[in-house]
Amino acid sequence: MSAPAYLLSWSIGYPRAICADSLEDIYVVAYTNNRIYKYNSVGDQILTWGGYGTGDGQFKDPYGITANSLDNIYVADTTNDRIQKFDSNGNFLLKWGSYGSGAGQFDNPQDISVSRSNNFYVADYDNHRIQKFGDALVGSKVAIVTDLSRKSYVMPLTTVSVGDKVAIMYDSSGKQFCKKL
Repeated sequence: MSAPAYLLSWSIGYPRAICADSLEDIYVVAYTNNRIYKYNSVGDQILTWGGYGTGDGQFKDPYGITANSLDNIYVADTTNDRIQKFDSNGNFLLKWGSYGSGAGQFDNPQDISVSRSNNFYVADYDNHRIQKFGDALVGSKVAIVTDLSRKSYVMPLTTVSVGDKVAIMYDSSGKQFCKKL
């Protein structure tokens, strides 16, 4: 097996994260100027949005980005402790989250990923957990994994494999059970 062939590159100041939509348009988070850049598949810039702030469509230190199957764009707006959703033309659609440690709250969300079934996984950095949200943005069942130092981490049930740790899991009926991993 050989390495992929180099195709092209383009210049952008301090790219933090990147994703592609179904049309192979590329979205880049530019951390230092709090903007999202959209490029076509040959590297031509076709759109820019964002800027520093706390309003809808503004960012404070964005880190992560993903696109769902409908080509909506989701950005982990890290210092604003929220996730923002945009259409593929950069129009603001909605936001969720606030500072805190409760369900649906964040403390420096660093990244976001979406599954084929449109479940969202957010890396909630300073809360030391992953939060899973359903398509309607309602919290879903997760496993709470606690290491031997009693630090807890929240992980989706499908991805619990964390070495020498103890997991508190929930079955499909909501019944809690513990398992040493």
